[in-house]
Amino acid sequence: MAVAVVAGVFALSRSESRRDTSIAILPFANRTGDTAQTYLSDGLAEDLTASLARIPELRVVPHGTVRTYRDDARPPEVLAAELAVTYLLTGELSRRGDSMRISVELVDTKRRKRQWGDVRVVPKRDLAMTMDSMVRAITVSLLPGALGARAWQAPVLRDSLAYNYYLLAQHHYNRFTPTELARSIAYYDSVLARDPAFVGAWIGRANVLMAMASGNGRLTGREALVPLRRALDTIMVLDPRSAIAHALRGHAYTWFEWDGDAAAREFARALALAPRDPTVLMRANFQQVAEGHTDSSLALIAVARQLEPTNLRPVTASASASFFGRRYTDCLRWARQGLELEPGYPPGLQFEALCLSALGRHAEAIMRARQAVTGTRQLLLLSTLAIVLAQADSTVAARALIGEIETSSAEPSFDTGLLFRPYAALNDRDRFFSLLERAIADRSYQVSVLPVDPVVDPVRADARFGRMLTRVGLPSRAR
Repeated sequence: MAVAVVAGVFALSRSESRRDTSIAILPFANRTGDTAQTYLSDGLAEDLTASLARIPELRVVPHGTVRTYRDDARPPEVLAAELAVTYLLTGELSRRGDSMRISVELVDTKRRKRQWGDVRVVPKRDLAMTMDSMVRAITVSLLPGALGARAWQAPVLRDSLAYNYYLLAQHHYNRFTPTELARSIAYYDSVLARDPAFVGAWIGRANVLMAMASGNGRLTGREALVPLRRALDTIMVLDPRSAIAHALRGHAYTWFEWDGDAAAREFARALALAPRDPTVLMRANFQQVAEGHTDSSLALIAVARQLEPTNLRPVTASASASFFGRRYTDCLRWARQGLELEPGYPPGLQFEALCLSALGRHAEAIMRARQAVTGTRQLLLLSTLAIVLAQADSTVAARALIGEIETSSAEPSFDTGLLFRPYAALNDRDRFFSLLERAIADRSYQVSVLPVDPVVDPVRADARFGRMLTRVGLPSRAR
């Protein structure tokens, strides 16, 4: 399945037309004088990006790529050249009494002229309809005549309060901490209580559930599955051609249900619908990693990196795929490149230490892992430090640290993978298999990568390892 999926991505990407309709929407400037309104200025730009990206005739730079251009004062043609687009949309938000003033400008950077612009003063309650009408105006400006009229589709109406909740939900999701994810899902629930047919909110809710069950929140995979299935089934009813829904379903089959055939079908459908969507590509990569198709995984991520060159997540995903593919030198390079973009990013710190250890550079691995946990006792990084200590034969220090992690394991949503991996590195087989039983019952996402995880190699030859993975439909070692 790996060859077919990736070949399809590149065949479709080469067949794309070269229409001159490439556009980037820069983060809106918050001129309200109130930093609490940043969620609104950011959210409006992100929502415009998502709305325009649904129009096949336009090539829209993903919002994750343009975030770093906030308050960039360089000329539009310079920014457009970096982003490889012709059109640049800028905007700002300010307060006018009890209303909001929205000013936007669309610039044709090749001709150095103003293509379109608008200034509106609207009550907050009218923001949703205002942004919808701006999407229509931008579409018609970029695709004049009948083509523009056909391309734009009237969105599902949303009431003003639901729209404000939606922007808040997006804002908290982008911060990606357990506390912020909990706030995000609460806001998505508020949106859906007012507008249950709003597909964007269901997609957002599904994204948060995936994040909360993958070590970034307070849910186990078992707890997330029922609400996640409900969200995805609802999306498919409301929008049967949603590529994101198929990608999320494939991701859930990979991580929590361990059904490779079902995952492959969902990802093939998602990539057929949206072969150049970075989110679809990134989620499809996880299945390729779990099945041991490192080349296929890296090919998918390479397209995502090309589309979002300043986005941290595809870079770190390259480190992850390289680690599980046992390409440790490549893993270290990608991890450090990610840390250049965001020095404290936990997955980057994790894979840097693990790859240094795998390369036999144990002293460096321990030093970097110790630096990572300085000032924080984040369990993911504590687990990583315990692993590299065990791999360096510092067993006393490793066990002391594992004891600290175990004090957190009584929490209902504790990710058992944070414990069974260090015990595997110690070759403490009885404790490892006891915790693996719990992880299987909790549907831990870390079970999905056990066939390719180098950390568990010390216990791989034990007959219990193969029996337990066969029981859940996974091979003891991936192809």
